[in-house]
Amino acid sequence: MLENYFQLGALPDNELFGQYDWRLVALSYLVAVFASYIALDLTDRLRDRGNSRFASMLWLFGGSIAMGAGIWSMHFVGMLSFTIPNVTLQYDLLWTAISLLVAILASGFALFLLKRSILNVIHILAGGLILGLAIASMHYTGMAAMLISLD
Repeated sequence: MLENYFQLGALPDNELFGQYDWRLVALSYLVAVFASYIALDLTDRLRDRGNSRFASMLWLFGGSIAMGAGIWSMHFVGMLSFTIPNVTLQYDLLWTAISLLVAILASGFALFLLKRSILNVIHILAGGLILGLAIASMHYTGMAAMLISLD
């Protein structure tokens, strides 16, 4: 059973070796840092008691898009940094868009939870579980978008 998940024996002769473009890896890291900053700043703005209901909804909507697009961009720039010689990778537009939508919805859910003035352990645990599932869903829909062809 472990051989389904781990390479226990010798490596196969036809193994493919990939490489990373470290400039894109660095860019992916920078996108993640900026997206994190935006998320923290938006959380502070959402919790401002001086906001009207309409202003709070606008911050939530804009924050969901900014944070979700940041998470999604970091993921896809990281994926684009990896190449395998003689293998062409392309991405299906529909699945890529679905992946972006999942990231935006997950970000909206996180910001919605954090805008409450009082958070209890149940909110944090449920939010963490749902966000973890949403991020995994974003990742796997992004991976499903990959169209791999051997040259």
